[in-house]
Amino acid sequence: MHARQKFQRKKSWVPFVPFMVVMTFLAVLLLVHHMERRRETLAQSQELLDKGMELMKEGDAEQALSYFQRVVSVKPKDETAWHHLALAWEAMGRWDKALRCQEKIIQLSPDQALGWVDKAWNLESTGRLDEALECYEEAIRVDPDSVLAWCAKANLVRRLGREEDAFASYAHASDLDPKEMAAWYGMGEILEGRKEWKRALDCYERVIWLQPREAEGWAGRGRMLFQLGRTEEARAALEKAQDLGCRDASKLLQALYPSEE
Repeated sequence: MHARQKFQRKKSWVPFVPFMVVMTFLAVLLLVHHMERRRETLAQSQELLDKGMELMKEGDAEQALSYFQRVVSVKPKDETAWHHLALAWEAMGRWDKALRCQEKIIQLSPDQALGWVDKAWNLESTGRLDEALECYEEAIRVDPDSVLAWCAKANLVRRLGREEDAFASYAHASDLDPKEMAAWYGMGEILEGRKEWKRALDCYERVIWLQPREAEGWAGRGRMLFQLGRTEEARAALEKAQDLGCRDASKLLQALYPSEE
């Protein structure tokens, strides 16, 4: 009797086996379909993002804006898309809307420097300097190795007249990344202001070494060579800067090397 009952219980599962197989098969199909749709969405989102970035390079922020908005509508956690959306709003002078995008980035990743630096730049551009400095400091707190944050902070504290702090921040950025051109140029300008011509020259020459077609680096080199009495080298450097599009170099050449009448 016991054996028969056991057989009957086992037999009762038999009709359900095909049903379970079918359901499993359907679940797998749905998963595969979902993954394919997700891949398509990601690919389309990247295309939209790339198109928006291309339009920004062309100076068409209004058109780029629509592409970035479409990306964040399907990928609301895409920090890169929010970043570019903020840039588009800023290019259109809508700092308030850009700020909302930057705060969204911070909300998504409060421990990343990008959102804090973006927000700080917005605040700095609209004259809220103390708040901007707080954001740069927070960016450095959450990511002490962010070269971007150190350079941005240096630019602001220099603007506030704190050149010692600015120089220290530029120097720290150059220690983190010896190829950070902005840090070397910033140190060069500060040293030039102190009339430390040779040290400033070294900084400007590092800029040129990093980017041989950087006009401002050549202009800085020309100014320092002139101060050091190396006038012919200075003229050649300033002419190079002028050829690369530096207007200040053109004015300086006229002032330092007036044409003979």
